[in-house]
Amino acid sequence: MENCNEMTTFTSQMFLSLGIDEDKVRSLLDKCSAEVSNQHRAFFDLLLERNKKSLLNKAPFDKQEKKVFLDTHRKKKQDLKTVKKFISFFEEFLVFLGSKKDSKGDLDKAIGFLSKVDSFESVYLKSLVEILLALKFDNYYRVEKRVKFILKIDPAYFIFNPIFPGIKKSERILLEKTLFRAFAFIKDNLKNKTLKKVFFTYLNFYYYFQKDAFKALLKDIDTNWSLLDIRELSKDNRNSSEYLFFLSYLLTKKKLYSERFLLLKEHLEEKKIKEMSFSELSLLVAVVDKEIIKKTFFKNKITDLLRQKNDYYKYLVFKVMEYKTLKELISGIDSNYRRANFQLEYSFYSKKLISSHFKHFCLYKLLKLGHKKKSMLWWLIQ
Repeated sequence: MENCNEMTTFTSQMFLSLGIDEDKVRSLLDKCSAEVSNQHRAFFDLLLERNKKSLLNKAPFDKQEKKVFLDTHRKKKQDLKTVKKFISFFEEFLVFLGSKKDSKGDLDKAIGFLSKVDSFESVYLKSLVEILLALKFDNYYRVEKRVKFILKIDPAYFIFNPIFPGIKKSERILLEKTLFRAFAFIKDNLKNKTLKKVFFTYLNFYYYFQKDAFKALLKDIDTNWSLLDIRELSKDNRNSSEYLFFLSYLLTKKKLYSERFLLLKEHLEEKKIKEMSFSELSLLVAVVDKEIIKKTFFKNKITDLLRQKNDYYKYLVFKVMEYKTLKELISGIDSNYRRANFQLEYSFYSKKLISSHFKHFCLYKLLKLGHKKKSMLWWLIQ
């Protein structure tokens, strides 16, 4: 931002809340205080977590909305305690990984770490700890099993189920450092070159891991995939869908759409579809034909998706409904989905903007739908 006036624009407020550089905002705010309105000043002060209750009176909220705002803010403070607890646990865990092996003592400690990680909700963190422990004990079968489990997790899942919601910049830096040390351990100890290549390629799908520190970690790891490499991995796993999500995502990133189409067509068997995760199913709908849609097993799978309560699955339903034939199927199963897709999405994301921890994504979707009420931004600063 080159001048003070930019601090008051809709766009600049949005981007400051998306990726806040606290020192820069503070400096600009002090410099431009005479030219910034009281309400805009309150916005930035709330963004910097200054005296919430008094500043909240200047926000464009009604009484009930202010209550929701403060309740969410209190929850955020609890989440920060969980972050600190995990970082402390993981620091101790990383020391254990780097220590010399002691069969009996190590086994007792490993059981203790597994017990502790169960207190964290994230399936990703639990799987990561299991992979690291399996490498410590040279249990490569377990490593492969847990890596394949992680590969089925859609990167979009973490928009709706962040490992730690509302994380502050200082905690994020500490968390990154501990995670990168864990990834370095995997890099040094995972002997299966193909599995290592798959694992780090998958991590590279995440926007979160586009930092310089992560790129440095990838420096001597092969994450380049030729079409022949992709076909060989697909051929070796033709009888299962274990790598379906990974390969489909990889082909999409490489813009090999016809190859992706052929890959998905290979997995249209009834047995495979029944065993698929819902994220894999959301990919498959791009190639299903009307005959499959009519089948009872396929309707049952879609019905199971509609029953899921997590917000991520609602997002998948919206993706599935982009296809007209699937929209008709879903509307027939549940009459609540008969409204136009844009109406359903607007209703969902506008409610979640107020009550959820994926507010930035809600704002993004609402802007794409054409809604630009300035008051929407205030929900991003909880």
